Amino acid sequence: MELTITDEQHQQVLDAVTLHKERLKESHYAEKFIIATAEATGTEPVFVEKIVKRVLAQREPGVPLHRQLRRLFFRQHKPLYIVSISLFVLVAGYFFYQPLWNNLAQQAEHETANTFLAEHYQANQIAHAYSQLAVVKLMVSTYFLENDQFPDDLQELGFDVSQLPNDPVIHDIYLDDNGEIRVQFEKSIGTSLEGTNLVMFLTPVLKDSWNGVQFDWQCSTTIKNIQVNYCLHNGMLVYKG
Repeated sequence: MELTITDEQHQQVLDAVTLHKERLKESHYAEKFIIATAEATGTEPVFVEKIVKRVLAQREPGVPLHRQLRRLFFRQHKPLYIVSISLFVLVAGYFFYQPLWNNLAQQAEHETANTFLAEHYQANQIAHAYSQLAVVKLMVSTYFLENDQFPDDLQELGFDVSQLPNDPVIHDIYLDDNGEIRVQFEKSIGTSLEGTNLVMFLTPVLKDSWNGVQFDWQCSTTIKNIQVNYCLHNGMLVYKG
């Protein structure tokens, strides 16, 4: 039986093909389009495919053939074209700017070394201060286990920041009503992008165990230093003492 298509169906298919002309140049899209358009217009895929081929074969009005071919080549070989241009730029840059690159590389190495030393010094200072906070954590956890609640403040524990021996790093310590120990460091070890003091929060995490409540502490800080890997970085922390 010979298949036919009405003028209305032909126009519907033609309008759809014209609308999606650019994307139809992609083979994977064209296959799905032909099937979907045939179902939507009540025609056969073979008719839709013929109209697609005819529309794609038409020359763009007012555009010379060599320009159309150049556009088609660029669409089909765009990744190769970009890679070729990039290689050319790299080769040219290597010969013309090699002395400048060498100088920049030396500066970068010097800055990297300085950054590493600064971060190493900062990490040592923070590690020392963190170890000093062990006594505060012990006092808070002991108070909770004995009273089944957290102390209102450090004064209730009889503690003051001046009791920390030989610690020029910690500026202030604050205890909130949820048992969270908030530490504000001196600006000598660094500041945030806003110029505020760096902080560290020690948050108690209570877990049930066979012999009662188990105490863990979660550490978070505004210090962005990969050597302080025992504490999670959180740039949104705000100290409120």
